[in-house]
Amino acid sequence: MGAFLYIIDDNFNKEKEYGYIKDDILDPIIKISKEGDFNCLSCVLGYENTIFNSSQMEEIKKELNILISHFQDQNIKHNLKKIKEAIEFAEKDPPLYLLFEGD
Repeated sequence: MGAFLYIIDDNFNKEKEYGYIKDDILDPIIKISKEGDFNCLSCVLGYENTIFNSSQMEEIKKELNILISHFQDQNIKHNLKKIKEAIEFAEKDPPLYLLFEGD
């Protein structure tokens, strides 16, 4: 299962869409996050919704920076950068939230 990536507001309205992360990309990200004992990204579920609040954004960015070095696949790196862009957008106007909407 994959997930759509959105920035949402307090009322769960979708402010901005960052596309779909396919399962063949999301699964390795989650797997390495769990193996690395990451606090945030290891909680993403590709088949359910996962929401992160503004206080978790900085931690997720740190995890993303670590993850990028684990992958050579440009598609995975592109999706990690897409997640980082979404966080940077959310941080500009808190309180916004990062939503992985599982399918």
